[in-house]
Formats: sequence, C-alpha cells, structure tokens
Amino acid sequence: MHILQINTEKGWRGGERQTLLSMEGLRDAGVTVTLLCIKNRPLWQRAREAGFLVVGAAHHLAVLWHLLAHGNRYSILHAQSSRAFSFAAFAAIYIRTPVVYTRRVDFVPRGTLTRWKYRRASALVAISKAIGDILRQSDMGDAVVISSIVPEVIPNPERSAMLVRELGIEGQRIVGVVAAIVGHKDPLTMIRAAALVTTRLPDTAFLHFGDGYLRNAAEEECRRLGLKEHYRLLGHRNAVEDYFPLFDCFAMSSKEEGLGSSVLDAFRAAIPVATTCAGGLAELVEDRGLVSAVGDPAALAENIIRMMSDRALAEGYTAAAYAYVTRHHNRTLLTGRTIDLYRKITRPPAP
Repeated sequence: MHILQINTEKGWRGGERQTLLSMEGLRDAGVTVTLLCIKNRPLWQRAREAGFLVVGAAHHLAVLWHLLAHGNRYSILHAQSSRAFSFAAFAAIYIRTPVVYTRRVDFVPRGTLTRWKYRRASALVAISKAIGDILRQSDMGDAVVISSIVPEVIPNPERSAMLVRELGIEGQRIVGVVAAIVGHKDPLTMIRAAALVTTRLPDTAFLHFGDGYLRNAAEEECRRLGLKEHYRLLGHRNAVEDYFPLFDCFAMSSKEEGLGSSVLDAFRAAIPVATTCAGGLAELVEDRGLVSAVGDPAALAENIIRMMSDRALAEGYTAAAYAYVTRHHNRTLLTGRTIDLYRKITRPPAP
C-alpha cells in the first residue's frame, strides 16, 4: 500500500500532530506514506525532519491539482482535515482512488453539498464515539471509531524550570490549560473559573498555552477580574507537552470538543483532570477525572480545587486515566486498526 495523507491546515494543532503520529505508526508497520500539505508550514517542516516524503503545495489549488494529476498513483487518499476532505472528494469524481476522512470536530455537519462530500468517501473515521454518533444521526454515514495516538510524555526539567523562573511562580500550584483561544473552547468560562479558584487558593497560577481570535477578549476578562498575576496567556509554544509535569491539575472549559487530545496527554502524564462534558469529553473523562456542565465556571472551579486539595481522590483518577490511555491509545493498537480499514477498501495504485 502507498497512502497519501492530506492535511492542508497552516498551523500546528491536535489534528496536525495526529497526522504526523499516524504517519510514524504506519511507517513503522511497513506502510509507504507520503504527505500532501501546504509548503513551509509547521506540518511540512516537521514531516520532512522526520524523514517522510512530503509534497509541499504552494496554495490550496495546488493541493487539488496534485490530487487530480497524481491521485491514481496512491492506494488510498486519507484526508486529515475538513478542507483536505473537500479537495479529495472533488478529485474522486475523476480518479478511482478510495478516499478516507478522519473527522475530529463535534459540531453537526449540515447542507446538501456537505452530504454530497461525505457520500464520496469510501470510509469515514471518527476519533470518538460522540463524533461517530453525530455523523450517523445527521445522515452523513457510519464511521469507524479510531481514536488518537498518545505518545509518552517525556519530562523536560530544564525547559520547565526556565518557564517557572520566567513567570516567577516558584512554589505555586499550577493549573495547565492547553486550548486555542476561540469560541468553542470557551476561554472566558475558564478565566472566570480561575478567579473563583484563586480566591480560595491564592497560591495558584493558571498557565494557558494557545492563541486565537478571542485573545483580546480573554486579556480584558483577566484585567476585569484582577487576574494579571494568576492567569498567564502564554500563546503558542512548541512541544507544550514538555511542561505537563509542572501541572497540579489540567483543565478544559470547551463547549464543543471532538475528543480532547490534550486531555489524553494529561492522562499519559498522570495529571489530575477537570473538564466540561462537551462532546467527546464526557465519555473520555468519566471515571478518570471530574466533569462539569458546559458554561458553569463555579462547577469547574470546584472540581479544580477538589483535584488539587484531595490527594487520594486525584491519585485514584490519575491511576485509572493512565491505565486507560496506555491500553487504548497506544500507537501499535491504533495503527493496526487503521491498516485493517485500509485493507478493506484498498486497491493497487496505477502504474
């Protein structure tokens, strides 16, 4: 098999990280993999550094052109982002290569054109049962659930110590937040929860890694609530997993969430987790952390405080979470499921 992975996103978020992790798993299993992505972007750079054959497109139309001109050379086109799926679905009108799409978001797809696009796929993959249910209920098709690969979180003590010194938070409790500052992540609920936490536990610092169009609104809310010294908006930082061992609790305030890959990283690092019940988070965190209703800062704050104050409670949840993630989100297992799916729909590439 020769698989073309397609991801046209220009940034580096969970989907791009999973694309690369999936490619590494396939390569280790002996599958030939090529990546089609936008040139000079983070995924392009990291895939090249990892030794993959990468087709770098100058723009999105160049992605479509490559699929139309060369798509029949591959056994399968695997779209790892929504826009990539649109291009692959259109190309499938003219080429005979099967198309697979991995969906990571939990909003409801709508519209005749969207339904047409989904009908072009030979197979759909959902990263959580919640997403699979949404696709089926919205008549987009049945999806195979193949979740996210979670690699070992390797501490970087030197980098962590540098961050603690930079922020002047030595000796404080630390709540980690890894989320884009965008609407469906609901950053203002997190900030309001932080205000309640720090009122009761004033030696607590919230470190928020991520950026987005609501950055100004988040900064204003921090000012309004007097959180300048407690809530640090740190923007995007590479290899944010290096900092996970610093966290006394990991928190997420999303109102829409396909799965929550950063929650899985927290599980792998044995960090107590408090989240909302949005989308795939409800099934993921249940019995492995504390879950609160969407948009309820008081409940989220209470759960964060419980996780940092009750050691026995936190240790019970982290043990269950670690056992779960190492068993169900390891690369060998999920790569095997992906290959099994490919074998069901594959065909030899054109000469």
